[in-house]
Amino acid sequence: MKNWLIRFIAFALPSFGVLPSGNATESTQAASHAVLEAYEQALNTSDVGAVVKLYTGDGVFNEARKR
Repeated sequence: MKNWLIRFIAFALPSFGVLPSGNATESTQAASHAVLEAYEQALNTSDVGAVVKLYTGDGVFNEARKR
């Protein structure tokens, strides 16, 4: 599950213009990976405070749609 989540987010973020695509530096990739791991850990431990710290001041968390 961990690797799937990291790969999915790493693929999705450049698609939405959140991360630079193509020529990302190693330091950018390492920083992005660290944030993704922190986010995963916070979600897996239900640590709302840790999740909130990973968002910018104007970040928005959208709930999943119920079908």
